[in-house]
Amino acid sequence: MADYTNDYVLQSKIIGTRATIKGLADYHISDAIALVDREAGVHQLSGHYASIVPLAVFFSHKYPSYLANIKNRTSLRNGMGETSGLGYQEARNSEIWSPIKDAMADFKAIYGTDIITKNSNGDPKTVNDILNYLSEKYSGNLKTGGGGDTVFKRTLKILGHIFY
Repeated sequence: MADYTNDYVLQSKIIGTRATIKGLADYHISDAIALVDREAGVHQLSGHYASIVPLAVFFSHKYPSYLANIKNRTSLRNGMGETSGLGYQEARNSEIWSPIKDAMADFKAIYGTDIITKNSNGDPKTVNDILNYLSEKYSGNLKTGGGGDTVFKRTLKILGHIFY
């Protein structure tokens, strides 16, 4: 078990990602707006936002090569649920998400007990703690997808377009 809460590079990436999401929302980027809305409590997903953004950043920190595929197969101007100019709905494109689903099993096995953030009370949160918000498809504990998977994918998409 490693504690990354004092890793200045990772924590700076998390802070920078949150600021970038807010900045993109100001530019009317729909995926960023959806994430900002969740942070504000829309659909009661503020906890998802608070935890999953650091998870997505940590995943991209450890597995940066997956972000090039996301960047090449998505458009920042299109929302994940829209049919893009590329002819498919980004949120459901298996060429984008299947490799990440597969990688998440290894990610969980290697980093599951690592602490990457803290909750609002200051208690440490591990990768495994945060995976409770994701579906089994992404090595989480929920039977079906939902808000957690969406927050994860939208954050990875933004990371792919902005930082990689």
